[in-house]
Amino acid sequence: MGECERAAKHDFKYWREGVLAKNTEEKLFDRLERVEGQRDMMAHLGWKLLDGMGVWNARVEQAVAAGQTNTVGFSPVLRKANEQLDYAEAAERGVSQNAGSISV
Repeated sequence: MGECERAAKHDFKYWREGVLAKNTEEKLFDRLERVEGQRDMMAHLGWKLLDGMGVWNARVEQAVAAGQTNTVGFSPVLRKANEQLDYAEAAERGVSQNAGSISV
C-alpha cells in the first residue's frame, strides 16, 4: 500500500468518525426530546383525566343531592373512567422507568 493510499484512508476514517460522533449526539438529543415530550403528554393526559373525573363526580353528587337514586347509568362510565386512570398511571410509570435507561 502506497503512502498516498494510507493517507487517504486515514483522512477518510478521521472524517467518518467525526460524523458518526455528531450523529450519535444528535440521536441522543432526539431521544431525550422524545422522552420529555412523552412525559409532558402523559402529565397533560393525567390532568385532563383527573379534571374530567372531578366534573363527573360533581355531577353524581348533584344528582344524589337532588334525590336521584338511580345510578345504574353511572356504573359503566365510572368503570371506564377508572380503567382510563389505571392505564394513564401505568403508562406514566412506564415512561418514567424508561427515562432512566436511555442509551445510545
